Amino acid sequence: ERNREWILYGKDQPYNSYEIFGDDEVKILVLDYLSEGSFETHILDREGKHLLKLKTTEVLKPSPEGVFYHSGSDVVSGTFLFAYNKDGKLLWTVANRWGCTDAEALDDSVVVFLDGNELYLYDLNSGRQVWADSSLSRQCWKLVTSKNGEDFIVFGSKSLFSFTRDGDRKWSKYDQSLLYH
Repeated sequence: ERNREWILYGKDQPYNSYEIFGDDEVKILVLDYLSEGSFETHILDREGKHLLKLKTTEVLKPSPEGVFYHSGSDVVSGTFLFAYNKDGKLLWTVANRWGCTDAEALDDSVVVFLDGNELYLYDLNSGRQVWADSSLSRQCWKLVTSKNGEDFIVFGSKSLFSFTRDGDRKWSKYDQSLLYH
């Protein structure tokens, strides 16, 4: 189960974060905030052996088993979705239009990418767009995926949207009491 811990250092920037991931081979992702637009990601195995060190301009998130790493909700550049393989090789990038993004891997093969009020599903290996949805009527900021990767929720301005991994909208809610903080 994923576990995130943020420690704020000075400004409203993360100093570092830790995430445990992988069921078959448990790994630990350690993210260090170096300076504005500069991060260092370290991947360790469960015995503490250092597997990968990668300097990037964005916060990285692992796919569930760590086959891929991708940029996430704190994209400093505000302009790209990045995908790396498990060895830290940059595989592909995608420019976004709105600059307000989030991304979550549904499994070790696809990543769902939120760009303002547009959704995209990309193949993590090739960068090929699998589907796109521009039907969100409001600006959205956050994605949360189910543990099995079959469903995800999109949060936005007083709104919630539920989707299947195939891009089918299951339901949506617009309510004054739904506030995103």
